[in-house]
Amino acid sequence: MKSFMTPLMLAVIGSGSCFRVDSRVPLQRVPNSCVTLTGKTCVFPFKYKDVEYYQCTYADSPLAWCATETDSSGNVITGKWDDCSVSQISGCTQESITVPSCTTTSGPQSGQACVFPFRYKGKVYTECATEDQSAAWCSTEVDVGGNFVDGKYGFCPSTCPVNGAITSTTTTTTSTTTSSSAVTSTTTVTTSSTTTATTTTTTTTTSTTTGSSSGTCTTTSGPAAGQACVFPFTFSGVTYNSCAEWIYGGQPSGTTWCSTKVDSSGVHVNNEGNYGFCPTDSACTTSVAPKAGLRSGAVVFNRAPPA
Repeated sequence: MKSFMTPLMLAVIGSGSCFRVDSRVPLQRVPNSCVTLTGKTCVFPFKYKDVEYYQCTYADSPLAWCATETDSSGNVITGKWDDCSVSQISGCTQESITVPSCTTTSGPQSGQACVFPFRYKGKVYTECATEDQSAAWCSTEVDVGGNFVDGKYGFCPSTCPVNGAITSTTTTTTSTTTSSSAVTSTTTVTTSSTTTATTTTTTTTTSTTTGSSSGTCTTTSGPAAGQACVFPFTFSGVTYNSCAEWIYGGQPSGTTWCSTKVDSSGVHVNNEGNYGFCPTDSACTTSVAPKAGLRSGAVVFNRAPPA
C-alpha cells in the first residue's frame, strides 16, 4: 500500500496546477516591468524639466508617457520617450490628474461630454480652452495620441473651468491743441477687461487704438516654453528666419520649433534645452532678414534633434 500511494501522490502533485513541491516557489511570477504602447521598456526614474518621475506622467501630454532612454544625469533624451501601456494587466502606474466633468451646451457637438486632457496646436488642455474661439470650448473626441479631432468640439457651460481667460486691451488717445500757446497736451488712458467667454470693447472718445501683437514669437511648449524665439538662428548648418519644421518625432505633424538662445555667430546653443515649439502666430511664420554672414538653406533630414 505504501509503495502504491507514493507514486500516486507524486502524480497528483506533478499534474495539479494547484500543488507545488516547495512552498517557497510561487505558482506564477507576475512581471512588474512597465512597457510602452510600442513595446519599449520604460526607464525610471527619469527627469523632465527638472522634475523627477518614478511613474508614467502626463506632463505636457494628454497621454501618460515615460522615458525610454536617459542621459548620464537621468534626464530624458529628446525623442526618446513613448506613451505608456496602462491597463489592469500591465506593470505601469501613472500619476493622478484631476479633470472636470463637463457637457457642452452648444456648438457643433452640443450635449456631448468633454474629453480631458486633449492637445490642440501643441498645447495640452485639462480645462476648457479659449484659443481660436469667442467662447470657452472643449474637445469631444481625440485620436489615439490624445489630439483634438477637427470639428469634434462644443462650447462649455459657465460652470466649467477655463484654461486662461480672454483679455482685451483698449488704448484711447485724445489730443488737444491750444492756439494761443501752441502747446499740445496728450492724455492716454488704458483699460483692461477680462472675461472667460466673450469680450466687449467700448470706445468713448474721439480716437481709439486697439493693441496688437508685439511681433515677437513666443514658444508655447517644449523645454523652453514661454520664451521668445531668436531669429535668425542656425542649426546643423541651416539658417532659419522663422520657426522650422519639427522632423524628429514625438510631436503632431506640422509642429514647428525655434531656438531661444544663440551664440555670437547666430548658432543655436545646443544641449541646454534652449528651444521650444511654436504657435501659429504670424510672428512665428513670417521670415525676417538674416544677419550678415549667416547662410540659409533647405531642411536637412536625418540629423540629431536640438537638445
